[in-house]
Amino acid sequence: MNPRIAILHGGGPAPGSAGVFEGVVTQASRLGFEVLGIPEGFSHLRSGNAEAIKPLTLSDVRDASSAGGTFLPTSRARLHRPEEYETALKLLDELGVVGLVAVGGEDTGSSAAVLSTAADERGSPLKVVHVAKTIDGDIHHPEGLPTFGIDTAASEAAKDLEALHAEGLSNPDRMFLVGIMGRSSGELARRAASKAQHDGRGPDVTIVPELFRDKVPLEVVRNVVAGAHIKARARGRRSFVALISEGVLEMCTDESVKHLIADVPQDEHGHIQHSKIQFAYHLARLLEEFHGADRIGLLAGGKAIPATAIDIGYGRLRCGRPTPYDREYVLTVGSAAVSMLHAGKGGGTIFYRGNGEVHFYPFAKSIDPSSKRMRTRPMSLSEYKELLGENTPFLTERDLEDESLIGQTALTQYAFGVRFAAAVSALKHLEKA
Repeated sequence: MNPRIAILHGGGPAPGSAGVFEGVVTQASRLGFEVLGIPEGFSHLRSGNAEAIKPLTLSDVRDASSAGGTFLPTSRARLHRPEEYETALKLLDELGVVGLVAVGGEDTGSSAAVLSTAADERGSPLKVVHVAKTIDGDIHHPEGLPTFGIDTAASEAAKDLEALHAEGLSNPDRMFLVGIMGRSSGELARRAASKAQHDGRGPDVTIVPELFRDKVPLEVVRNVVAGAHIKARARGRRSFVALISEGVLEMCTDESVKHLIADVPQDEHGHIQHSKIQFAYHLARLLEEFHGADRIGLLAGGKAIPATAIDIGYGRLRCGRPTPYDREYVLTVGSAAVSMLHAGKGGGTIFYRGNGEVHFYPFAKSIDPSSKRMRTRPMSLSEYKELLGENTPFLTERDLEDESLIGQTALTQYAFGVRFAAAVSALKHLEKA
């Protein structure tokens, strides 16, 4: 029997997920490996269910890199108890598996690292390679190398932003609050806005978790968006598009959002299920009420500008047909992962540099020793400021005395300053970033 390697996919899907399987199986066939496919992430490994694990052949994975979604079913199951990774190691040993490719984000990477450490401590021949996957762009790498899927997801989101720009020109005097994925990083929102802005059809403002150094009340987030809307109207923009990362909710003080998250379930890793909250919808309702009360940009007859909330679809962001870049990425790292295992190496995450080059980042550097979880990275504020350009969309201290802005409301100068002082203060650090 030829030596065996196995491959699994954990966490949510990302464009290109299926292509890693094609890259792995193709290179494995060249190097004389058999490949076993493990469905549903780590769930069958931790339960010792060998019957669910099946061989994969070249014909199985042909053209998988051009398809959306995962190749095998995924899950958020993790390894976090000694008996679970002991069971996983025993099963892989019985199957003759000497190498495991784990495709996934930081949660999958954390479980892969636990399994890798357990294998080394027990003298097991098993080597583990993690292929970095996340459309949030939040997996830690010292050089900021991207993960696969985010290019496709940002491209798909940019199409929606461009369409909303056209909608606003067609039906003016409207606000659009657009929710987008990004639990711990605003990188996806930044990239999507940048792609749309390149064609002159980007959002008026992009709100990401990294904007706020500390947690702020929900009303401050609302006022940050309202202030940006005031500035946009003063510049002649009758319609307004705000792109909001879902992770902004987690930068709101617990007390101010407890009514939104009280009954929301958490996944196996303890993360809030943002898809069940629809944060953009709640923010849109707050803005409508706020604008009506303060007479911000009122229409004829005293009607408040309507706010429409839109969540950019999970399906297209997570399971869209991959861009050429993402397809190149997954085929390259899938092949490189097998080559590493063939050389008897493992114990880390593999990223794509571009031009056919990959970079291996050891778990010893990416895993926080106290939590045993893979480190995440925030979006770069310097890159975010490039998106903003020279004219910030946010209110500044000087703006609090600007009559052209105050005139967009029914507030006095004093009331305007009181209303927006906390929003200005929350973003003051951007001036030095």
